[in-house]
Amino acid sequence: MEAKKRVTLKELSAITGLSRTTIYNILNHKGSFSEQTRQTVLKAIKQYHYRPNLNARNLALRKKYTIAYVGLYSNLDQYYNQNIQTGLKQALLEFEDDGLCLINHVCCCDDSTNQQIETIQHLEQQGIEHFIIFPQNGNSMNHCVQNLIDHGKNVILLSNQLNVNGALAFIGCDYYQSGILCGQIANKITPYCGNIQIFLNHVSAEHLSTQNRFLGILDSLKNNAKELTICPPMYLNTTPEPSDEIIGQIIQQRHIDCTINIISKTTTICRQLQKSAKPVSMLTFDLYDELIPFIQNDIIDAVIEQNLTNQAYKAVKTMFEYLCYQKKPKNSAEYVPLNIIMKGNLQYFIE
Repeated sequence: MEAKKRVTLKELSAITGLSRTTIYNILNHKGSFSEQTRQTVLKAIKQYHYRPNLNARNLALRKKYTIAYVGLYSNLDQYYNQNIQTGLKQALLEFEDDGLCLINHVCCCDDSTNQQIETIQHLEQQGIEHFIIFPQNGNSMNHCVQNLIDHGKNVILLSNQLNVNGALAFIGCDYYQSGILCGQIANKITPYCGNIQIFLNHVSAEHLSTQNRFLGILDSLKNNAKELTICPPMYLNTTPEPSDEIIGQIIQQRHIDCTINIISKTTTICRQLQKSAKPVSMLTFDLYDELIPFIQNDIIDAVIEQNLTNQAYKAVKTMFEYLCYQKKPKNSAEYVPLNIIMKGNLQYFIE
């Protein structure tokens, strides 16, 4: 996503045939103007991507808008962090000249939530007022973020939802709807009276993304006209973990026609499907690099992708516009569009 070139107030005045004073007053809700004049200005603003240039004013006032991003990475998986960092960089490129200062802290999620909580508390002690948080799940994180909000800090939650009240916004994926979408695809590609196997991890009640995806899939497939059988879900993070051979045996013994993987061990399941004596469809979520060969080789039929780069960009943009223009988000949750990635359109989603 490239930053759009903005027209100046002078250029907008020439385009509309209205004075700069008139445009300024309409933007700032000053004075009395006809609805036709107001609409002329608003349409031109939208068409030409006009945004008041805060650069000169902010330089004069030495105004800075400091936002802290506190995110996560895993030593086993860089998918989330890499895509989010791309979105943060795009937003910084667009808004830095207008006074945006982005503090970027990324914590390892392979450990407990303590590292992320300690980072947030340290930033609050340093006087940071505005936070974008991609949170790890857990009650301790709920309490930490709720405490921030209760202390009057502005918080936008990114990608992972928490059980908190008063956040400025949640920007991310509608996980329940992504499950509904997955179930709809499974219903279309699975033969009549076919068997569907769902793979997922045991998660706590706070892990809303996995739970909501699972519920969406089940609700979507409920009372289907094709008399599909939803086999008991197989949990892949039990102790001991099921071996690759056991996963393969389950697929064969249950005569599975379609597998849905919500999280974990997608490539393991793909390798077992390659050994299957009959064709088995495969649906999963999020376009990890290691999934690409399996899409290209027709093992994975579709990936439902949530566009993390766009989520991160929107989170910074939303917070920055709130600080600059007092523009509050229209909704407490803003969901990004879902992409269905298949072999035929994969090229548009990879570099």
